[in-house]
Amino acid sequence: MSQKRKILVQRADRLGDVVLALPVIEALKENFPDVEISFLTSKIGADFVSNHPHISKIYTYDPEAGNYFELIKEIKGQGYIAYISLWNDAKMAWLGLLSRIPIRIGDSTNPSLKFCYTKKVRQDWTDFTRHQAEFNLDLLAPLNIKSNKIKRALYTDSVADKTVAAIA
Repeated sequence: MSQKRKILVQRADRLGDVVLALPVIEALKENFPDVEISFLTSKIGADFVSNHPHISKIYTYDPEAGNYFELIKEIKGQGYIAYISLWNDAKMAWLGLLSRIPIRIGDSTNPSLKFCYTKKVRQDWTDFTRHQAEFNLDLLAPLNIKSNKIKRALYTDSVADKTVAAIA
């Protein structure tokens, strides 16, 4: 029996950035239906994606709680084959490296961080005509995923669904 392929996607900052990371999850699942996707995010991001059907495990990074090294220890033993760092933050770049994930994908525009990635994607942040979701999807190029369409999907819980239905 073969072990399930696992990918860890990271967007561990603000809620709006987490929302704009969701097309990456959709594109991964569309291109690799059998892959198991985990998501590393902030506390508010974890609450937001808790009902996402394509995310099998959620890790929460809280810089104030000081859980960084515990997080690395937990992730290291999970057998991830790839790490996609959507937030080019120093701690998040190092996390993939320290967790010993073999394929680490990230933005190469920061010279002090690009060595943390095995697959570097040069992003042109001077192009103000591009949407953040497009920049996120660019990071899937090393996995041979070319996506010029942004698939939007939000997954709510039954309480939220009932509340919206009652208002409408």
